[in-house]
Amino acid sequence: MCGNIHIPYPLGIGDGCWKNKNFTITCNYSYNPARAFSHGGFEVIDISLETGEMRVFTGVAHICFNSSNTTSSMNSGWYNFTRSPLLISSERNEFTGVGCNTVVWLRGKDLEDNEDGRYLSGCITTCARLDKAANDVKCTGHGCCQTTIPGGLHNMEVNWSKAATNSAWKYSSCSYAFLAEKGW
Repeated sequence: MCGNIHIPYPLGIGDGCWKNKNFTITCNYSYNPARAFSHGGFEVIDISLETGEMRVFTGVAHICFNSSNTTSSMNSGWYNFTRSPLLISSERNEFTGVGCNTVVWLRGKDLEDNEDGRYLSGCITTCARLDKAANDVKCTGHGCCQTTIPGGLHNMEVNWSKAATNSAWKYSSCSYAFLAEKGW
């Protein structure tokens, strides 16, 4: 156990308690309750041997503009399970972009691929005004976009288009993108 998370074999905490070092779980006791982290550094929120799944929290990529062509901050997302026995579930997850006039892309590779970019996808959002963005409707491009991901990928990178301008920066200065469970 680590906090509220049961850690079943082949995963384990501590030397020799796991099948191999790629199945290592680290328990951080500075939190109350303690939190479990995967070999790749993702916070573990659930492990199920029955379904063969480990659910983790992942980061959110963002880009913010302080003028139409100047970014004030940018953070790309990276989901890397290369050194673990885990793959990213295409059946349970989807890629989402949120913001106005956003072009975000997702690049990934599978276990047999030695080059980045074997898989490339993305989505685009638009909105003329923030109050016209999607609100309680499907995420189909109006302030929000979503796309499916293929099976068999062990790492993905989220990045932003190198677009020259963002005409929406005054009313929607930041855009966000993330990989998350469908329906989340």
